[in-house]
Amino acid sequence: MTMKQKDAVYSAFTTTNGDKKAMTELLVTQFNEGLVDLSSPQKDIKKYVIGLINNWMRKDTRLNGGIKYEIKNKGIRSGSSDPVVKNLKALLVQDGITDEQKIAIQSEIDKRIVASKVVKKPTVDMSVIPADIKAALGMTEDNTEE
Repeated sequence: MTMKQKDAVYSAFTTTNGDKKAMTELLVTQFNEGLVDLSSPQKDIKKYVIGLINNWMRKDTRLNGGIKYEIKNKGIRSGSSDPVVKNLKALLVQDGITDEQKIAIQSEIDKRIVASKVVKKPTVDMSVIPADIKAALGMTEDNTEE
């Protein structure tokens, strides 16, 4: 049975005390020996392993100090799951579309993407916020602004 990549990176980290060069060498060897799961063949296994290490160093809470990974560039693929937006984008690059039509199509794409984005505000458990911070924010003990 092969080891999952996440676990292999963690094991390599603990074995090498976090030395990335040694981790890379160890993981390349493990991939070549078939000890670690490789879902698809890679042309340059060393480059793949370097990216794999960087990925799991960011995402694995055992390696990143317990920080939950947050995607930095959310929305890069805006509209990619909306079939209407996907087809409008395809229509936009078709031959014979006038500039006026392109503007109308792009306007519709923009409207749909904006409508699909939902702004989520994080919830705050005010019971764990220290009293002095609440006071500095102008909040009373019942968590309401004064």
